[in-house]
Amino acid sequence: PTTGVPKASNVDDSSSQWSSSSSSSSGGSSNSPQLRLLEVGVGTGPNFRYYPACAQSTSADASAAGLQLQPSLHVIGLEPNHAMWEYAREAAAGAGLEQQQLQLVAGDAQQMPFESAIFDAAVVTLVLCSLRDPAQALQELLRVLKPTAPLLLIEHVVAPELSWLQVQQRLLDPLQQLLADNCHLTRDTAALVQASGFEVEPLQLTTQSIPAGSICDQKWSHGGLLRFEVNGMGLIAPHVAGILRKAL
Repeated sequence: PTTGVPKASNVDDSSSQWSSSSSSSSGGSSNSPQLRLLEVGVGTGPNFRYYPACAQSTSADASAAGLQLQPSLHVIGLEPNHAMWEYAREAAAGAGLEQQQLQLVAGDAQQMPFESAIFDAAVVTLVLCSLRDPAQALQELLRVLKPTAPLLLIEHVVAPELSWLQVQQRLLDPLQQLLADNCHLTRDTAALVQASGFEVEPLQLTTQSIPAGSICDQKWSHGGLLRFEVNGMGLIAPHVAGILRKAL
């Protein structure tokens, strides 16, 4: 995979060019530590509203520990569709992220244009369903994350075997791929994650149905992968979610 800084033509012109060795792009002082968060497939930026609160919580933890320097959050959004960038910037501004805290980069999740072991955390939500090779994307995430760095994952998946919902998914999967930008209804993402090299506890199954608007409000345990259904989502109701860690 390509290493180093992305080419300028593939980087958001609205902020300074991102570099793994530069602290100026974070908007903080040169001595301020950074939390570099990678989101793969940011789309219109629906997750951005959660990031300022996360950064404030982390800063509060640092203060409680007696640290002089509080980390500055810097979000790198990997999004190959330039048409999404304007909406993502608007979402970031609405969420309270400053312009210099967000860097949008056009690139392939299966061949990321980043150096190895540079991100402190990564977020992937409803992305692996549409990739040509999701297993390769997971390997790329392992490569660019620092040791023990967490990956927050939420994906819709194939329904359980012998269920009527899975029959429907398999029948409609070709049409779904055609109409929904290669989105697959029958991806067994849980199996892909468990075979990827991330530290994953045995899959936890639940009959709990979670309202679509409260998925991110759930309490997820580190290393756990939970399978559940989202109310009212029809063919894509079955989901898996968890916070995984890169093994040492």
